[in-house]
Amino acid sequence: MSRTELARTTGIGAAVLLVLLVAGRLTASGIDQVQEPAAPAPLAPATTEPPPSPVISAMLLRAGRHRLAFGAGTVWVANDSGTLYRIDPVANHISAIIQVASERAGLRGAAVGAGGVWVPVANPGGLVRIDAGSNRVVARIPLGRPLRDPVGVATTADAVWVTCCAYEVGGRPGGKLMRVDPATDKVTARLTLPEEPLAVATAHDQLWVATTEGGAIRVDPASNRVATVLRGVPQGVAQTVAVGAGGVWLANPGDASVDRLDPSNPERVKVIRVAAATLLAVGDGEVWAVATNDQGVLRIDPADNAVRGGFPVSYVHAVQSIAYGDGSVWVAQGGSTLLRLDPDMARP
Repeated sequence: MSRTELARTTGIGAAVLLVLLVAGRLTASGIDQVQEPAAPAPLAPATTEPPPSPVISAMLLRAGRHRLAFGAGTVWVANDSGTLYRIDPVANHISAIIQVASERAGLRGAAVGAGGVWVPVANPGGLVRIDAGSNRVVARIPLGRPLRDPVGVATTADAVWVTCCAYEVGGRPGGKLMRVDPATDKVTARLTLPEEPLAVATAHDQLWVATTEGGAIRVDPASNRVATVLRGVPQGVAQTVAVGAGGVWLANPGDASVDRLDPSNPERVKVIRVAAATLLAVGDGEVWAVATNDQGVLRIDPADNAVRGGFPVSYVHAVQSIAYGDGSVWVAQGGSTLLRLDPDMARP
């Protein structure tokens, strides 16, 4: 081979080596085998399972307007047809149906404490006492007048309190607060309130009345006197009131808020934005608010006054009343169903 041919052959071999080095296929042990690229891993199929339901149980009730209360280890459901349902939370069924009044009398709520279960009756205007041990009506206490809506009922250790008759006609103050003594089953005090009452709630020695002015009235149970009048916002209507979890809570749909009052300083108010909040319940250190603009039931954390999850309208809607007891949230829904909801399933 001539010198020229040798140089040409050497140059071609060097070029091939350079190409292999650039391609990364020449190693210390020689030339690697050419490998096909790995196939991409298959994508996991998207989950389509809905989240677990928060509904523990659903019970059918007689159609109508229902109002809930929890006490004596039981859920009590007052129906405007004159009957009171007793719900066993252990077995999740109706354990008793008590005929309190006629179908046209109009039951307006229920409260448990002061030695009984108490149900205000709109017509002719009275308070019915039921013995929780026997499920029997043991007293009928006349209140002296028909109870016009809105009507509220609550108990302290030694008294039962009934509010009624806001929006009185004729320019007269209409707000009434009546005290019933459970020792005698008689009315012992009648107060005309400075603002029209919408609801009443108690805890220990505290008695609070929500008003049509968007504020609240504190009454001293020891003296039967108004202790504090907290004025609300001009567009406010304190639809209901609840006491517990370190505060006094007002549902104020006119102001699109739930207002938290400090019981030791009622002028200190924290406004929590919740649109169309109409009903409240307190239990196990949390506040539950019914929001009627398709938000369902919302959970408020009193630690920072923030809304943290709740039950969407896909599970809870058309709520008439709400209560908390036996570790569950209870709602009367749609006029014929009582739902029991698991608080741990309230989604953020």
